[in-house]
Amino acid sequence: MHHGDQRTLRQVLREAVRALRQSNRALEDVLGIGHGNLEKLLSGQLDIRVRHLTAFAELMKVPVEQLVAAGFPDSATAATHHLDDWIGKRPAGGDGRAAAAARAPATLEEIRELLREEIRSELAKQGVGTVRGRRRGASEPD
Repeated sequence: MHHGDQRTLRQVLREAVRALRQSNRALEDVLGIGHGNLEKLLSGQLDIRVRHLTAFAELMKVPVEQLVAAGFPDSATAATHHLDDWIGKRPAGGDGRAAAAARAPATLEEIRELLREEIRSELAKQGVGTVRGRRRGASEPD
């Protein structure tokens, strides 16, 4: 991800403008930019600020992090750390999706281990398990 490259984010915001079906003038008022500046914001002549993203998110009634994720789709794969690694876990707000994301496993091995645990749990509920490579409950050869 290049810090100065906001083309994808600007494209996402263009799509948001179309989806919102409001006049440019009304959107400019909500965004706190002068009339005639929406096109400049979308073309790159004006900087996109956090307040612009939060205003779009509020208008669309979506989490602001979804706009950022859509605008920078490669950032998650390029990242080698989580924010928690730097500043610790933050209290969750809203409907709990942020808390679920904070609890999400960070590595492929963690995901695999969670899946193993879930599979073991479900098999145990159904009375099926493994004992030294054989299924428990499977009939022994006569």
